[in-house]
Amino acid sequence: MKLTGEDRILGIYGLNEDYKYYFAGTMYRRDWLVKYGKNPQTGAAFTGGYTNPDDLDSWEDDVVFPSGGTDPVYISDWEWMFEIFSEALADQGITDSYCTSIYYPGFMWTGGLCSCFGEAIPIWYKGSDDVVRFGGDTPSMRAYLQCLNNWYEKGWLDPDFNERTADIFYATDDTNKRLGRVPMWLGTQAELGGRLDMHDGGLTEGIYVAGCSWPINDVYGDDSCKNVEPRALQSSTSLAGGGFYVMEGAQEKDLGPLLAMLDYLYTEEGAVLHTLGATPAQLEEAGLDTSFYQDNGIENGTYTVEENGAYRYKKVDAIVNDSGALLMATSGEKLPGYTLISSVDQGYAETYENSLKAWIKYLCGDL
Repeated sequence: MKLTGEDRILGIYGLNEDYKYYFAGTMYRRDWLVKYGKNPQTGAAFTGGYTNPDDLDSWEDDVVFPSGGTDPVYISDWEWMFEIFSEALADQGITDSYCTSIYYPGFMWTGGLCSCFGEAIPIWYKGSDDVVRFGGDTPSMRAYLQCLNNWYEKGWLDPDFNERTADIFYATDDTNKRLGRVPMWLGTQAELGGRLDMHDGGLTEGIYVAGCSWPINDVYGDDSCKNVEPRALQSSTSLAGGGFYVMEGAQEKDLGPLLAMLDYLYTEEGAVLHTLGATPAQLEEAGLDTSFYQDNGIENGTYTVEENGAYRYKKVDAIVNDSGALLMATSGEKLPGYTLISSVDQGYAETYENSLKAWIKYLCGDL
């Protein structure tokens, strides 16, 4: 490859060891289910709470959904929750809120709630049989609209959804959800558990937020619209595209080191660097300054090597408890390469990890 004074683009793919947790998804106030709900099989009141007031993920309860499990699976489970949430809103004296909202056009091009009914996305798409169809005039779309109309009539659906923010994923009516006035919404990892508790005696006092997957439709439309596996909001795949620019003025002598670096990031050793960062020893060996590590509480590195079942590496607490910027600054995650996922113990609490897994229970699939 010779440089001729022109820009060059090097296309390259990143590889993931497994599917990555997504940063956002559907979530709900499970503390309100405990406070206002009853076991659908026995009629007994639910019990639950934090086992450690200082641990935002130390929640335990005995909530059971109509479908029989500890997590919502079906539309009927969601509607059961909405009945409880309506009681909670009334008890709190909140007369100008709702149970959940949707993206302002009324649907998501990525699927989302539409996909719970089958081919209910009003766009042109290619089906599994390679035939191009329009999803806006299908029985599935009719079932989706019947569902939303029922939710609207019962006061469960945000009556002003079409006037909310244009953000498709997680910022819809952000103020009210952070004030504790909305019981189900699209949010981010930073809102799970007790992370929204403002400890001011307001509506977020004692809040516990759990993530859930999109529901399977078991209520609306004919049989072709029911028991269809939904699509995740978004989910990563094992292959992701990317690219490098080789800019005008770059020297041909630099191409060798560049390609060697890229090649290294796909080796097992390079994957650790790419995913978790360099150790202080590696920095010192390379003659690099380690003061950033010292200043940010990772003087011994961002991870430890542990053989624990499938896990081989474990993130240190300073990385687990950080918002993500610290790992971004110490690793090569923004570069292409091989990303370790199932080999890494993220250090998440079981309740927190269960919420993240719910968001990729049903992967994106073809659209």
